[in-house]
Amino acid sequence: MVYRNDIINLFTDNKMVLDSATLEFIMSNKDPVKISKYIITFYSEKKIFRISMNLINVLFSNSNTTKKSVVTIKKISDQSTESKTKNSANLFRDYFINRFKKTKNLLSLKQSMSGATSIAKAFKRDGEVSIIGMIYDIKESRSENNKEATYVIELEDDTGFIRGYVNKSIIEKNPVTLDEVIGVIGHINPQKKYITINNIIQPDIPRNMEKKKGNRDVSIAFISDLHVGSKNFLRDKWNDLSSFLGTEHRINNEDIRIESLFVVGDLVDGIGVYPGQEDDIDIVDIMKQYEELSYLLKKLPSNINIYILPGNHDIVRAIEPQPELPDNLKELFSENVIFLSNPSYITYDGVNILLYHGRTFDDLVGSLPKMTYSTPTFGMNYMLKTRSLVPVYGGKTPISPEYETWDFIETLPDIFATGHIHYHEIASAYNISLINSSTWQSQTAYQRMHNFSPMPCILTVVNLATRSIYSEQV
Repeated sequence: MVYRNDIINLFTDNKMVLDSATLEFIMSNKDPVKISKYIITFYSEKKIFRISMNLINVLFSNSNTTKKSVVTIKKISDQSTESKTKNSANLFRDYFINRFKKTKNLLSLKQSMSGATSIAKAFKRDGEVSIIGMIYDIKESRSENNKEATYVIELEDDTGFIRGYVNKSIIEKNPVTLDEVIGVIGHINPQKKYITINNIIQPDIPRNMEKKKGNRDVSIAFISDLHVGSKNFLRDKWNDLSSFLGTEHRINNEDIRIESLFVVGDLVDGIGVYPGQEDDIDIVDIMKQYEELSYLLKKLPSNINIYILPGNHDIVRAIEPQPELPDNLKELFSENVIFLSNPSYITYDGVNILLYHGRTFDDLVGSLPKMTYSTPTFGMNYMLKTRSLVPVYGGKTPISPEYETWDFIETLPDIFATGHIHYHEIASAYNISLINSSTWQSQTAYQRMHNFSPMPCILTVVNLATRSIYSEQV
C-alpha cells in the first residue's frame, strides 16, 4: 500500500513541493507512484518545482491514457454576477414565452403529443384533440349534478385561451400548478369553447435514464443551511464534521474517501432577513458572519474541496438567480473554496450535478396537495417532471426575467441537491439521485411556533464510483 507520506517524500527527494489538492489527485490514481514519477519527469525538465492542480490539468489535458483519472469539474451553466435584465414588463412576457416554447418542444417529442394543435385550430375541430398550453388559472368546482369534484383549468398559448374540465382523480395523479406548461388530451366542444380533459401530459423523467457513475473511486458530500451567526448554529457538531471528513470510512463494504463538500446555500444567518431576527443572532455584523464562516471552513481538512452557493439569507440579491458571493468576500476564504451561483449545474468526474438552494419549496407547499416541508423530494421530483426550478410565479420566490429561461432544466442531472427547509431526505427518481441536504442549525423559535422539527447535522455522502448514497449523523 502506498501512503501519502511516501508520495510526499518522493517529490521532496526531487526537490519538489505538492499542494494538498494535487496530493489527493495523485492518491486517487490507481498507481500513485507511477503517476508521481511521470509528473516529476515532466516538470523537472521544465525546472518547475512547485506542483499545483493547474499544472496537473495542463499536463493531462491532452493525455488519453490518464484522462479517466483526472478530476474533471466543469461549470456547465452559471449565473453571472451581473443581471442581464432591465426594468421592463416586456422581459417578463419574453421570459414566459421562452418557457412556453422550450417546454412545448419537449412535449412535442412525446408520441401522445405528436399531433398537438394550437388552441385557435382546436376550436375548428370536433372530437378528440391534443393541445399544449400554459396554465392561466386552476380551481376546483363541484356542481349539484356531479358529486365528484371537477377542476376547471384555463389554458393559453400564443393563439388564444381555452377552458378545460378535468376529473379530480386525474389531477391527483398528475398534480399541476399555475404557470406550468402541460399537454392535454380530450374532447373539444367547439360551440361552447371548452375541452373535456381525459389526460394530462408533462415533460416528465424518461424511464430509461442511465445511472451515470464517476470515473474514480471517490465520494462527495452535501450539507446546507449553516446559518453561521445564528444563536442556534451547532458549533460543537461542526467540529465533529471536521473529524469525519478527515477520516477514511468503510460503509456497507465500500471504502469512502470524501474529496469534496457541497454547501447548498444559506451560509450565514444574515441581517434583517425577517422581522425580529436581531433576537436570534449572536453576530450582528454581516461581514463578521462571513469572517466566522471563513474561519469554520478553514477548520475542515484542507485537502477537501468546498463548493458553496448562496441562499435567501446570504448577502447577494434575494432575487433568483443569485450570483456568487462578491469579490470582497471571496478574499476571506482559502483556495480550496469554490464559489458557485444559485442555481448551478456542474459536471464532477463525469457525473452531472444540479445545485439549487430551494426557496421554491415555499411556493410548492400549498400549491401541490401532497407537498409538505417534510416531503422535499416530492417537490424535487415535481421540478424535474415539469423541467422548472421555479414552476410557480408570483409567490414567495422572487425571480429575475433573464433573457434565457434560467430555471428551465434543459438537461436532466444525475444528482439533484437542494436545501432551504432544514430537513433531510434522499430518494431516487428513475436513476436521478434526489438529496435535500441537512441543516447545521437547531430548531428556531419560528419553527417551534409552527411545530416543525428540523433534522440537523446529517451528512449525505455519495460514492461516485457506485452512486451509492449514505446518510451519516454527525
